[in-house]
Amino acid sequence: MERLTNRDTDYEYEFCKDCHYLGEPNGCNRSDGECEAYFKFTEIANRLAELEDELENGTLLKAPCKVGDEMWILNDPYFVGDIFAMKVEAIEIRSDEVYLCGYHKEASEYLEARISFAFKTKEEAEKRLEELNDAERKKV
Repeated sequence: MERLTNRDTDYEYEFCKDCHYLGEPNGCNRSDGECEAYFKFTEIANRLAELEDELENGTLLKAPCKVGDEMWILNDPYFVGDIFAMKVEAIEIRSDEVYLCGYHKEASEYLEARISFAFKTKEEAEKRLEELNDAERKKV
């Protein structure tokens, strides 16, 4: 994805170039010399630049869901292979991966699941389980 921001861009010029208050030699010729819209624009542009930097550095985490959502979990897909619904109670970041924590909807058992085995719909979970089963059969 292409960046929307560039740290080398002169945002004052880009933002103000079509403003009728822009004049020489002092830039903004507003009576108070301040433009609230410009300050808000630069605040938003700088925040977006920070997020894009984090994305490029691999330090931006996008959660697959939010607390309270229902997710479909593959339970030990290499052994049991069943799928169950979980109401997400917490999202935990650990050294090896991100985990969803919550209750198994039918068994009322508190469980933890890696996000790599969590899906928004049952159909997505079933499709992934089938892919894993196919790959396992090809090994045998």
